Amino acid sequence: MPHWRPGPATQMDDATLLAAVETVFQEMQEEHFSSDPSLNPDLPVQIRALREIEGWRSLLLLTPWMLCRLLFPPETADLELPEGYDPETRDPEKFELLGPIVEFPLLDNRQKAHPSFQPQLGSFFIQPLILNMQPFSSPDEVFGAWNRIIRTRDENRKRLNVKSAWHEEIARAELFAR
Repeated sequence: MPHWRPGPATQMDDATLLAAVETVFQEMQEEHFSSDPSLNPDLPVQIRALREIEGWRSLLLLTPWMLCRLLFPPETADLELPEGYDPETRDPEKFELLGPIVEFPLLDNRQKAHPSFQPQLGSFFIQPLILNMQPFSSPDEVFGAWNRIIRTRDENRKRLNVKSAWHEEIARAELFAR
């Protein structure tokens, strides 16, 4: 099985990482999504809620085509990628943002995410959160909707007496970050 390989993002400080992510996704919008009818032109590329969790850096990324969580593993992460998937050797003429789903441990949960690769960042993981951006007219509306989802999930977990360090950490980071 191929293994995840660290890329430039593992060497970046937080400010450099945020600037690089914003630049990469703005360029992606211009090059690959500009004529997409599902794109919401009222929404910018925006980043919120950068956190470090067990050496992983996590952030929320808003784009005109989705809200997602990006996860950047630490340089020492030992993660297997699906057989036959090597994002660094894919056809450069074929745009591919999401690789096949991968499962990995983080805090007390198994996470599912799509591997992705951008030369300026290296390998990272994407968890799509909201894919229909048409109902929203501002970033605050999108993040407000996501916060309501988090609150509802947390209320249900509390009612069922289910504890999860991952959900508690993510909820704290995403509900209060701006």
